[in-house]
Amino acid sequence: KNLGKFDFVFSRNMLIYFNDEDKQKCYQIFHTLLKPNGTLFLGHADANKIDHKLFKNIKNSFHIYQKI
Repeated sequence: KNLGKFDFVFSRNMLIYFNDEDKQKCYQIFHTLLKPNGTLFLGHADANKIDHKLFKNIKNSFHIYQKI
């Protein structure tokens, strides 16, 4: 199902329950769902395996990333 494109995606400490492979799948889904230059907000526990080929960090202390 096509959910459309979003300016923001929030994932606040959900990914701590996922293994590394599933986290990478989630980051890919987030990347697909975001508009160009869209913003991804992660909880501190979710940001430890972020794919820096997909997102750049724009606010480290708050784990805020922008789609590349």
